[in-house]
Amino acid sequence: MQIKFEGTAEIAAPSKALFEFLTDTSRVAGCIPDTEGFTKIDDKNFSVNVRVGIGFVRGTFNMKGRIDEAGSGRASYSLEGSGVGSKVGVSLSFELGGSGDSSSMHWNAVFTLTGLVSGVPEAVMKKKSKEQIDLILDNIKGSVEKV
Repeated sequence: MQIKFEGTAEIAAPSKALFEFLTDTSRVAGCIPDTEGFTKIDDKNFSVNVRVGIGFVRGTFNMKGRIDEAGSGRASYSLEGSGVGSKVGVSLSFELGGSGDSSSMHWNAVFTLTGLVSGVPEAVMKKKSKEQIDLILDNIKGSVEKV
């Protein structure tokens, strides 16, 4: 199963500060709900353990990720992991715009799911994933806007 999301978020922070935040994996990890562990391997590579509960799939996913590209107000991440009899691949990217103390972040995410998690109805998966994405964006806004 593959699920795609995209959107635009307006954030009350300069693009430079937002970009620095979004390319600091340890700061972004702090915005992910139900994170059970995070290890920064180097400036581009990391691992994160996230507890999930979607339908009948409940447990921890162990993910390895990296920043694939970062520069000029754009970045992309890739993550792969497994847990609860499932495998997950995630591709994330964003592009920043704006001026002064306000930024616009256009983002997109693609989730590729196999195993038990792919047995969760797609409508349920999309709803739960969208809720988590909204929480992450709210946490990013809250973290960056208070700086």
